[in-house]
Formats: sequence, C-alpha cells, structure tokens
Amino acid sequence: MTIRKTSIEAYKRIKDEGLLSQRRWQVYDLLYKHGPMTGSQLAIEFKTKYGSLAPNAGNMVTRLGELRDAGAAEELGTRICPITSHRAIIWDVTGKLPKKTTKPTKIKCKHCNGKGYVLQEKLI
Repeated sequence: MTIRKTSIEAYKRIKDEGLLSQRRWQVYDLLYKHGPMTGSQLAIEFKTKYGSLAPNAGNMVTRLGELRDAGAAEELGTRICPITSHRAIIWDVTGKLPKKTTKPTKIKCKHCNGKGYVLQEKLI
C-alpha cells in the first residue's frame, strides 16, 4: 500500500465528514490505497474488494472523472495499462478536499413532445 503524506489529512477529512457519495468514496479509497493506477486496474481492485457489486471499467472512469471535477483526483499522464495493453490515463488522489459540483437542471423539451431535454441555462 503506497500512501502519499500530502493526502493523509484530506483522506481522513473526506472519510470522517462523508464528503463523497458511497461509490465515489469507494473509488477514492481504493485509488488512495493502491494508486496511481489506470481505470482498468482500479476496476480489478474494486472487483476484488466488493465482488459482484463492482461496476465495470467504464463506470470506474466515470467516477474518476467526477472525482477529478471535484478536485479530489487527477490525471498524471498515460502509460500502457498492464490489464488492457492499451495506452491509458494514470489516476491518483490530489490531497485536496472535494468541492461541490452542480449539474445543470434538465427540463423536458416542448418542441419534441418531451422526448429530449433542454438545459435550464439555455432557456433564458
């Protein structure tokens, strides 16, 4: 287990204060304890720890993107992934507390009888 000293305090606060949703916390925790790593490596670690409840590698990358947007994870570069043998992004924790992110509100589109959505900011 590789733990970076710069992120110990942030890790403890995120855990103690519940600053991340359950799935994001699980991803952050594994990345903190086993990172830096690729999304596929993280998916394997997740499957090992949580078994059949583990999402696929694509879902891992989605959670990593959310953690990046919140400032809690970062992309360090790329390397050949030992799982997929393809070039992949290397992820790690930042040592920063996650900031709150907001999603734009979606409203059903009146022009297509509610089959699509329009972002609220674009309605003004």
